[in-house]
Amino acid sequence: MFYLKPDLELYRQCANPRCQKYFLVKTTSTRTKFCSTECCNRVTQDRYRKKKRELGK
Repeated sequence: MFYLKPDLELYRQCANPRCQKYFLVKTTSTRTKFCSTECCNRVTQDRYRKKKRELGK
């Protein structure tokens, strides 16, 4: 359906709970979840630190 409208712009919300910005998705088949690599790194760091705290107890 999307290929019928080549000028259609699709936006997604960033998966980083601290960001929540919307970003433009180039294709509908992309799995992009974050608006930037900084947001992706932040979520990865938070997940790692949480796991480290839980194992340290």
